[in-house]
Amino acid sequence: PHLVSRCGTGTLVIVEGDRGVDAGHVREMLAELRADHRRPSHVVLRIGTADDAALLSEMNGQAAHAASVIRARFREMADSYGWTAGGPQLLNCEFQLDGQKLRVYFTCPFFFKHNVVAR
Repeated sequence: PHLVSRCGTGTLVIVEGDRGVDAGHVREMLAELRADHRRPSHVVLRIGTADDAALLSEMNGQAAHAASVIRARFREMADSYGWTAGGPQLLNCEFQLDGQKLRVYFTCPFFFKHNVVAR
């Protein structure tokens, strides 16, 4: 209850990620559990600090760099495989706050082995 009283929309919070610690901003406050009794998607561990905000900014910068590398790799793949149009398009790229996991969101009109991008 004490933590909830300090949170509001837009508050930086530290949450449990699927493979470590992550950060985000509160988008919506739930007064009570949902009707279907599901918990919110992330458990809030604590309110974010100024150091967390600085680290988040650094991770966002690293994600921007990763995005440029991935876009270049997509272009290389398009040239290599002869894709004339409609190849994979990067939507977003983000690092988990602890830097242990990079999430890449992309769309592609056809199936391709996305693990080749990491090579």
